[in-house]
Amino acid sequence: MHIMLYGPGDLGERICYLLAGRLRPQDRLTIAGRSCERVDEIVQMARMTSAGLGSGARVEGWCIGDPATPKAQQWMVGEQPDAVIFTATRRTWWKLTEWPRTLSETVRRAGFGLWLPLQADLLLGWAELLKRQQPQPWLLVGPHPDVTAPLLKQHGLDAVLGFGNVDELVMATEWESGAAVNLAAHHSVESALFGQRPLPPYYLAVKQQGHWRGQDLRRPFAWPSGTRSHQWTAVSCVRTLEALFSESPRMLHVPGPLGWPGGYPARLGRGQVEVLAPVGTTLETALRINQEAARCDGIDRIEEGRVWFTECCQEAQEALFGQRWTSLGDPREWRQAADVMERRLAQTR
Repeated sequence: MHIMLYGPGDLGERICYLLAGRLRPQDRLTIAGRSCERVDEIVQMARMTSAGLGSGARVEGWCIGDPATPKAQQWMVGEQPDAVIFTATRRTWWKLTEWPRTLSETVRRAGFGLWLPLQADLLLGWAELLKRQQPQPWLLVGPHPDVTAPLLKQHGLDAVLGFGNVDELVMATEWESGAAVNLAAHHSVESALFGQRPLPPYYLAVKQQGHWRGQDLRRPFAWPSGTRSHQWTAVSCVRTLEALFSESPRMLHVPGPLGWPGGYPARLGRGQVEVLAPVGTTLETALRINQEAARCDGIDRIEEGRVWFTECCQEAQEALFGQRWTSLGDPREWRQAADVMERRLAQTR
């Protein structure tokens, strides 16, 4: 199995080390990124991790900038990874705290969709690269997969799923309750739960004494400071990847499976993904719940290859960036919006 990870920032680096210690001798891990020095350093540490833990996996590095270049396209054709883990963004979530306090309430009400151009821009470039491959490698998405995975699906990338978010909620709830869990929930639910805000719609069933019962989500612990939560997300990525290629199918919870908006239970195995209805409800109901909850993240709807933003999110766009985007669809539109945001962010330093 050949796994490629693009974007070895804080989250990507953690995933690399977890994978390096768990892959098999016949497996290969390629770490790709824009900083050659950073890639080289992480490759060396991943090799030592692999050797120290006895996995014997082969670890390589690849320095790449724009995936649209002929060099990148030729390299990908020759390498043919089974899966690409994508963790890169124009600006990571934990650095989006530079606005004056007078604007913090505007940012909070807008939802995480406010930052979507900074997450979608690079992803759409990679989608163009990956969808030309035959067979198409799986793309495991880290940046806001509840929204970016369905966007990628509508742009022609079929083999797409996310990690983190709903799976993190399930891991926490199972740890807190000691029971099996079925959950349909959008990223906005996790954000509200750990931010101690009213929760958007979700569906949770917990198996107690052999019976499934509805239950309310509870916060099992305080959200860790800084980037410590990335360890949690990295674990979700690794267990999702392992389930995807396991010989015996496993049931996990996945954001954006096969391009569905929000998070759902899913059966993964043998390179296949099946989206499941949560116990006690239907898949159609779970879809409606996730679509409604997306509005708390500033996402009104996703259709015909475009993301439409809520009025609240548009007001925040105008207040923070001096420009309002009703919807974005074409990759050039996402790039232009991200450029505008980057310029304004640079002015706040």
